[in-house]
Amino acid sequence: MAKRRKTSDKVAWTVGILLLLTSISCTLIIVLHNAGYDQAAAFPHRLGNAERKGLSAIIAVPGGRLAPAPCGEKGVLLQKSIEALMESAGDLLIEIIVVDDGTSPALERPEFTGMAWTDLKVPRAEEPDLFQGIRLLWLRFESPQGMALARTTGGDAARGEAIAFFDCYVKPEPGWATPAVELLRRSPRSVVVPALRDLDLESWESSGPLRFFDNVFTWEAETVQLYFDAARVTWPHPIDQSNVLIFSWTWWQEIGGYDKMMKGSSVLLTENIELSLRVLLCGGHFVPMNESVIGFCHQKHGTLHHERLDMLFNQARIIEAWFGPWTDEALKNPRFAELRPGSSGDLSEIRSMQENLKCSGLEQFLEIYRMPLEILGLLPHEVYSLRERSTGLCLQEWSKDEWALSKCDDSARGQLFCDKNERTEDQDDGTPECCSGIGPYKALVGSNSYCLDGRLGKPGPYGCIHRRPPNSQIWTLREDGQIFSEEWGCLVPSDAEAEELPTNEAELFCRGTGFWR
Repeated sequence: MAKRRKTSDKVAWTVGILLLLTSISCTLIIVLHNAGYDQAAAFPHRLGNAERKGLSAIIAVPGGRLAPAPCGEKGVLLQKSIEALMESAGDLLIEIIVVDDGTSPALERPEFTGMAWTDLKVPRAEEPDLFQGIRLLWLRFESPQGMALARTTGGDAARGEAIAFFDCYVKPEPGWATPAVELLRRSPRSVVVPALRDLDLESWESSGPLRFFDNVFTWEAETVQLYFDAARVTWPHPIDQSNVLIFSWTWWQEIGGYDKMMKGSSVLLTENIELSLRVLLCGGHFVPMNESVIGFCHQKHGTLHHERLDMLFNQARIIEAWFGPWTDEALKNPRFAELRPGSSGDLSEIRSMQENLKCSGLEQFLEIYRMPLEILGLLPHEVYSLRERSTGLCLQEWSKDEWALSKCDDSARGQLFCDKNERTEDQDDGTPECCSGIGPYKALVGSNSYCLDGRLGKPGPYGCIHRRPPNSQIWTLREDGQIFSEEWGCLVPSDAEAEELPTNEAELFCRGTGFWR
């Protein structure tokens, strides 16, 4: 009997161990299920970044009445762009996702031999990773929802470790993808900005130097666009405007992509301002990359436009979401008068992201980009009015095309000026310094982009050339009160006697007149 009791105890002990292991296994399965790991192997779009491989290319096509045939007649540019993507990306490219933002008439799907389009359902369907080659996915919105939502929808559906965004008029050059993906593997919070080369629509050939779009924005959240050669990137790269960007999947998920409530599509691309602030203030940075080259049609890029109210909505939304203590002052600009207070929509998603990532305030942006902002006249060291001695009148900006003398008035719009434009002297370390010209400060719409220019012998406003300004925009406000140009002499009232007008020997004619700061 004792022997039977011993056998019974052994069985009970074995059963107990099995029950304990079963309990632990069930608990582990529940934990993994709640974390989403149980489905990771079967459904690639739920993989963590460690399991993700390859590159997803997203092309969002704008719709609406202000975006007629953005991809050319019958989408011919889209077809050429996709062909170029497939030929140039090597083995890294796993899928191309096209999001049609309600084009009218509907954009035709380009055809490729031996390949077929699959309708993309969002959220993306759970599917085993059995597909070989490059997958073509197509999603169409029945009506325009805005390019921010279109790009974000495509990015969220991507299953690559890297996500590249393009317009439908690009021709990537061979080898563009490898250096970008390798950088993102080392530095996931980087955003790669490929170098751009001019693409001719007729010949479909790229030519010219490598260039970058580089932009900052005004206190009205309006972009100020700059171009410069890739060999001379001498200041930080705050706002990209070309729509050619490459993210790691992890960083894209962390920042939530574009602000999906941004409206419309335009050459102004205000949605890119908001995206850039997410990147820069929440722990990321842009990396201009000369080794990754994209042929880009600048001519086509400038044919898209916002509805005016959409543009104002987007600008006000950026200001309310990111400008912090400067919000109220920025929204006092007359352009926002037609918007109702608080009409910039629900900001809860942005606020949640800002809290989760512990994003910095706009003051960090202003500090990092102080010099570019000063060169553009957006964050000047000093603001002043200019009173002409002989008449007692002040220089007045009446419009972007006309400046004249007017009765001085401290409250008058258009009588505030500041220094602008990069200094032309070469700096020892190659970094730009301010300033070499003069222009209005925050007066009329668009006035931030205008400078005093002496071209054609008639001084007046002309679009600022902030980088490497020409001699005609180099003006100095001297200690003796003269606004002086080496090329044109001193600025004097237009009704002066002929012999008093400035010449190239201007020093002879500078006495007795001038401006008080």
